[in-house]
Amino acid sequence: MPSVYVYTDRIEIISYGGLPFGQTEENFFKGISKPRSESFIRILRDLDFAERTGHGIPQIINKYGRKAFDITDTFILVTLPYDPDVVSRLNKNEHPDEHPEFSNRTREEIIVELIESNPYITYGEIALKFGISVATVRRTLASLRKKGIIANRINQHDKWTLKN
Repeated sequence: MPSVYVYTDRIEIISYGGLPFGQTEENFFKGISKPRSESFIRILRDLDFAERTGHGIPQIINKYGRKAFDITDTFILVTLPYDPDVVSRLNKNEHPDEHPEFSNRTREEIIVELIESNPYITYGEIALKFGISVATVRRTLASLRKKGIIANRINQHDKWTLKN
């Protein structure tokens, strides 16, 4: 079972045992999925932090580069630094609603703007950008659906659709 460590500036995920049997680094970095722990993946998927589309590793590489991964025969360490702006606000105990970039705008307006800029954004990514919990993101999105501002997604891999 992997270990997840949360620090003030990063998240570290350690998967013990190195690459799964039969997996190559080349295929790993291409996003060809071969999970070692189905139960752990299920938990992350239920929290909307993971998916089974094979996009996760390439997305991490696009954002952080291959340097985010330390692969040995005995473990894989993934280090994901937080967005510096979010870390700065959290370190100052500043609520995003009180931050100048969010002033005079509702949480719903800001989340709609995030969806407009990335229709595939996940609950976890919205929570991190906005500095709120995933549960709060879910409630806000439910409110936006109820108001007819966004359409339901069939599953977490679909893009969000804004209604005009």
